[in-house]
Parts: sequence; structure tokens; C-alpha cells
Amino acid sequence: KPKLLQREQQAMRRFYPNLEMDKAPDGDLYWKGSVTTWIGNEYEIMLRYPHRFPFAPPQAFVMNPKIKQSRHIYPDGHLCLFHTDDKAWSSDTTAATVMTWVALWLHCYEAWQESGVWPRQEADDLLITTDY
Repeated sequence: KPKLLQREQQAMRRFYPNLEMDKAPDGDLYWKGSVTTWIGNEYEIMLRYPHRFPFAPPQAFVMNPKIKQSRHIYPDGHLCLFHTDDKAWSSDTTAATVMTWVALWLHCYEAWQESGVWPRQEADDLLITTDY
């Protein structure tokens, strides 16, 4: 896991240098910091690695401001970034890529707040990756 962690840190430093890594009391690692959307709204995000990582994706939470519940948020509060059938996640996917998905999710969320319609289909062919 040290090489994996090093790869994660390199990717995050390159694409999201304002996010910082920390360790939760239960031992899980997480990234925390703010993301600003295209229209200028700022969101505090926590990207938490599950115990099963890298075989399960990090979970993204909007910590602040409080956001409106939608069908694109799981009951525990983490964001639904992709449909599991899309097979978007693999053990090679970095947290930086997941943060890019969070930014896209926030764009969709803001559009939904304005129009009442989520602007992307659940299982479209758009797959964004962040190579480093």
C-alpha cells in the first residue's frame, strides 16, 4: 500500500493541491478541502478511503454548505458519482479522478437546483479520468 498511497498523494498534489490528507479516529485516511464550481460557489469536500480501498472507491461527502437531499446522494450522505453498472471505478483510479467526478457532480447539483432536472443521464458514456 505505500506505493499506492504515494501515487494517490502525487495525483492529488498535482490536480488538487489545496486538499489535505488526514487520518480519522477509526484509522481511515481522507482528503479534505474546498472545491469551487464554475459559477463560483465553494463547497467543503471530504473524500474518505474505505477499509476496502483500492477495491472500493473513496466516498465523497459535501461537508459545507449543507446541500439538499437528492436521489444522487446515498442515505449516509456520500455522493453517487457513478452508476455501478458503468464500471467507472477500478483499482487504478486515483482520488484526483474521483475529485474531478465530484466537481462534475456539483455542477449537475447546481443545475438541478435551478431547473429541477438533473442534467446528466445515470449511465451515459462520459467517463472523465485524470492522468498524472
